[in-house]
Amino acid sequence: MLTMKLFPIFLLSVALFADGPSGARLTGKIETLPVGGVIGNWTVAGRTVQVTASTKISTGAGGAAIVGACVDVKGSSSTANAIAATNIDTRPAAKCDNSTPTGSVEIFGAVEQLPASGLVGDWKVAGTTVKVTAQTKIEQEGGPVAIGSCAEVQGTRNADNSLSAAKIEVSSGIGGCRPDDGGGGNERDQIEFRGTVQTAPATGSQIWTISGRKVLVNNSTTVTPFGRNLATGSCVEVQGRLETDNSISASRVQILGSGVCTNGLDRQADVSFFGTITSLPSGGLIGNWNVSGLVVVVSADTRIESENAAPAAGVCVQVRGDFGANNTVTAQRIETKPASFCTAGTGVFKFEGLIQTLPASGITGAWKIGNRNVTADANTVLDTTKGAAAIGSCAAVTGALQADGSVRATRIEVLSTSGACILAGGVVNAGNLSGAGVSVGMIVSIFGQQIGPATTLPLAVINGQVSNRLANTQVLFDGTPATLLFVSNSQINAIVPCNVAGKTSVKVQVESNGAWTNVVTIPVFATYPSLFTMSNSGTGPGAILNANFTLNTAANATARGGVAILFATGEGQTNPACSDGAITSLTGPFPVPVAPVSVEVGGKAAAVVYAGGAPGLVRGLLQVNYTLAADTPVGASIPVTVKIGDRTSQAGVTMAVK
Repeated sequence: MLTMKLFPIFLLSVALFADGPSGARLTGKIETLPVGGVIGNWTVAGRTVQVTASTKISTGAGGAAIVGACVDVKGSSSTANAIAATNIDTRPAAKCDNSTPTGSVEIFGAVEQLPASGLVGDWKVAGTTVKVTAQTKIEQEGGPVAIGSCAEVQGTRNADNSLSAAKIEVSSGIGGCRPDDGGGGNERDQIEFRGTVQTAPATGSQIWTISGRKVLVNNSTTVTPFGRNLATGSCVEVQGRLETDNSISASRVQILGSGVCTNGLDRQADVSFFGTITSLPSGGLIGNWNVSGLVVVVSADTRIESENAAPAAGVCVQVRGDFGANNTVTAQRIETKPASFCTAGTGVFKFEGLIQTLPASGITGAWKIGNRNVTADANTVLDTTKGAAAIGSCAAVTGALQADGSVRATRIEVLSTSGACILAGGVVNAGNLSGAGVSVGMIVSIFGQQIGPATTLPLAVINGQVSNRLANTQVLFDGTPATLLFVSNSQINAIVPCNVAGKTSVKVQVESNGAWTNVVTIPVFATYPSLFTMSNSGTGPGAILNANFTLNTAANATARGGVAILFATGEGQTNPACSDGAITSLTGPFPVPVAPVSVEVGGKAAAVVYAGGAPGLVRGLLQVNYTLAADTPVGASIPVTVKIGDRTSQAGVTMAVK
């Protein structure tokens, strides 16, 4: 079941992590060094290089790091034409004297801007203006030039800190970049993953396809158990090094057995279906519903949306939840729909899962997807625009549920060949769990399969910024990495990047250990407010504090005329402006929404005392302090809503008033 994990993570300790996936590279001679050591500012080929105790300095190939020595510097672009160095390697003198012009610079990162027409003109790569002429050599073997593509640029630095490009190499399509660490290793690039062997190599070849990844297996690779052979369909665990082209040089491959790897996803996949209510529990909505012959278990945590009609026998609904034994669905969300959405009471059954078996040839025949038997016939549509149907691929199935729990498919869509995929409707507002859209700076939850590490990781703070990369996992919005709050195998919490402002839609994709998910396109709104709740379901008691910072409950209600504090997200653009990964200051200036904010409790307007970033917490979490009106209704479950701009937060959130 899609279980929201968000509000408590802000209380977790933070940890350090490696640098992000874009940066700069410089090859040149050392001109000056700090007095009395190596920590401090160096000058290399006319540029300032900032060296700290964490900078790795290798002095093997070119001797000692002294004035006049040739060095290769890698790091991230800093202010005032400087590089914050992560690695410095000395190189033979010929590297500076012959192979590379003194002062040449390399940068790598996502292409953020291109000329209006053609490729000649000003680009923007990883925040740097890149000047491209007809003489610039552009290599597109690794993928086409496009917004979001990963590019490596070679050129010379100009006085205005722009780069005149001599060569640009596109190393991947949409997604992030992973620079070569230049020797000496980089712990971040040592990865481990579990996957299914999809294609075996031809005779003499060493390249395997394992859960969508290119894996190099050679004589130095240890394969265990000894004497067993890798074969298509084998479930394996791979350890190795992630290369610049996102392939993996395997140091060890452990064969776990035959059959697709589920990584703990051996349960039935999360489902969505349309159906007509046959019966409801007596005395209310909590309990077992019957929807088109399926038992739907509804609890207090189930979100019920009834804008089209109130739930009643004969009403068409869309049910989302977990599929269990005996055709029982534990509902996470139920939404009433127009009658046209339901056909003859049979409904439409949808789910996602990994392809475990498929017909020997063609479409027609027996499939097994997400541990469910699926039958395809001549009328079944197979959509392979995002990749081929293969063992280990992630697929979405639409069809009719049969009495034995199997599905007769009308459509099978391959979402990704890697086995990593974002579920349909899986990018949602973290407060109300709605996938209607996003706004700049909004906290989102992304649900999927194999989209992150097997173990859960909370946010990491580096140099006062919340990281956009955790455990070799990143989320990209139109190619820009999002700030990460939490990553796991099936859920990621992230913050929509600042560059989404002003757009009407955005493409979302997850990359984890070199495996790319499907791309999901979602609308962008100016604001999209939602309130966090204690049940993490988007309904029920809100994450609301009293003025003394104690939790608002029926036993600890806020008095009429008293002050309460709620937490929300989706406020849109702020002043000061959006800043990716920033933590709201404890002393100000505090980021406040540009759009007007209002609060209603029990239908009565509350006076907003403060609406802005929660001090000391990550930007994107909105705190609203408000004073209850003297005539606010009294009770344990009084409705609360927040309006920001022209949008209002979800219904069903409550607080206690006395």
